[in-house]
Amino acid sequence: MILSRFLKPKWQHTDPETRKQALQGLESTDPTLTELARRDADPAIRCAALERLDDLGLLQMLAREEANLEVRAAAQDQYHRLLAGKVVEGPPLAERLERLRQSADPMLIEFLLRHAVEPELRLAALEQVTSETALAEIAAQNAHLDMRLAALERVQDLELLEQVVRQSRNRDKRVYRQAKERLDAHQTAQAQAACLERLCNEMENLRWDGESGLNAGRFPKLDQEWRSHETGTSPEQRERYNQARERFLAERQTSANRRTQRLELIASLENLLERLRQQGESSAELMAAIQYGTREAPAAWAYFGPVQDSEGRRLEQRFQELVAAIHEQERILQHNQVHANRLREVLQQMEKLLKQPSEVQETDITPLRKQWDSLERPESRTLAAELQNEFDGLLDKLRARIQRQLQERDREWQELQE
Repeated sequence: MILSRFLKPKWQHTDPETRKQALQGLESTDPTLTELARRDADPAIRCAALERLDDLGLLQMLAREEANLEVRAAAQDQYHRLLAGKVVEGPPLAERLERLRQSADPMLIEFLLRHAVEPELRLAALEQVTSETALAEIAAQNAHLDMRLAALERVQDLELLEQVVRQSRNRDKRVYRQAKERLDAHQTAQAQAACLERLCNEMENLRWDGESGLNAGRFPKLDQEWRSHETGTSPEQRERYNQARERFLAERQTSANRRTQRLELIASLENLLERLRQQGESSAELMAAIQYGTREAPAAWAYFGPVQDSEGRRLEQRFQELVAAIHEQERILQHNQVHANRLREVLQQMEKLLKQPSEVQETDITPLRKQWDSLERPESRTLAAELQNEFDGLLDKLRARIQRQLQERDREWQELQE
């Protein structure tokens, strides 16, 4: 007993191997084991002590702060093994889960993903993985099916899904099937989104180009195609498409209204032209109507804007033809009026001659006849015929008067003879 007080414990022996053997008999909770792990002069002894410890706090501290790389690595390895549940009678799962949630160490997460004993711990580690590339790798290569499927659920990138499909083909039926379904669904959704975007863009760029234009035929087909995809659209897409659609319909209605107004203008000019053609010469009333046809109607036509299709161009051509015809008819009426007035001056002289109290001589009529024959006639045959009839009537009256004058002189001469 007395001698034992002078003997040092084996864990304090100067021989490293003796100390190493001694620490194997210590309990994991023995403070001596902690002391050896922290302060022994031999790194190998410290590493051996660390392999027996279950003090997560100490192990984590040494793994971060220990200067000796060998000891630091041993502390990190034991810390990882304890958290992974690899050590019998190690820390409880709840404690290990909490430490994992508070850690952002990628090496720890990687270790737990591969080596954690409990599924809960593996899935908790997976929750901290944010890289889709890493998730795709886990989905294709992790040893645990639950991990592969859970990682796959979080892969959204199409190229990474294609990678998982390629790597799991003929190796993992469940992962392959789900990855293929996800990829097909993504591709279908992507194609649907591209189709809806195309339809929205096309409707937004669609402009009404008239009843005979290409867009008039394209609109119902585009609308039908949209309706076939409408169930998969978002509220924003529906609003965007409907706004473009309503704008197109408004353009079409505006065009239809303008077409009706153009037709009404054309009809009014056709009626005016027919009326002018029935007139022989100009008048104040006709001049007002002509001003409507040559000024007011063209101004109204221009207000409707440029025509957009072949039908509009046809109406434009018809309108311009009518305006030109009205101008020509205006010229004809003015021409008729000028020449009719000159002829009427001759008629007035004939009427004056017919009313004079003195005798009418043939020499009075001859100059008027020559003047009448020299004058240009109106282009209106009806007017020219009316004036000619009036002239002929006055001429007959003048000749009848001359005949009566001769008869009167003969009667007077006979009376004188008797």
